[in-house]
Amino acid sequence: MGLMEQIEKLNPYGHFKKEDVFQPGTFNPGLFEVDMGKLKKLRPEIFQPIRFAMASNLDSKGYIQVQMNDGDIQTAVVVSQDPLLVACRSEDMDAVVLQCYPAALGQARGWKLGTRLLICCTYNGYGPLRKNKDIDPGPHANPKFKSFGPVIADLYAADTAYLERKKSEIPEVMWQMTWDMGKAYMEAHPGMAHNGLALSFRDAEPIEKIRFNPKAVLDV
Repeated sequence: MGLMEQIEKLNPYGHFKKEDVFQPGTFNPGLFEVDMGKLKKLRPEIFQPIRFAMASNLDSKGYIQVQMNDGDIQTAVVVSQDPLLVACRSEDMDAVVLQCYPAALGQARGWKLGTRLLICCTYNGYGPLRKNKDIDPGPHANPKFKSFGPVIADLYAADTAYLERKKSEIPEVMWQMTWDMGKAYMEAHPGMAHNGLALSFRDAEPIEKIRFNPKAVLDV
């Protein structure tokens, strides 16, 4: 067996192809390649040598690439423009988290209320990790997961045509559910959100206390 054949055998995602059509209720890996130029503009701190040496392996450019390739494709919807809030839904946890971004980022990209975005979700459910307090798992949640970390594929995907095709394959009911659950989150956790330009698994915090890297370039 050749080297490439061995690699394919060890790769659990080797049988997934970009041509595959999105299947609700099953695992759909993103298979997105990261545009490192886009990532560096929005997350310049993770490219600093000292930060790279000290950062958590869950908050690095390498892990974001893993999220974009291996993470499960899910839906996200803009539920507020200023502050810019995006509801990110996980089927496996039957829940949403709210991510906050600079309003200028949404303005530069033309995001409006109801704009549909894709996320790639990874999960953490082992060891002593505690569940994020703002995650309210629904009745269909998988009990083995304690937390999920979404990354918005629209921000970093190199292949935008592939991104838009995947959006078109997702049933309307999933987008509507994400919107409804996002609004419910805002009522249950008023004024709280996660920093969308930081570690995916960090806790929600008061929106007025969220700080973004002033060196981030938002008009990308």
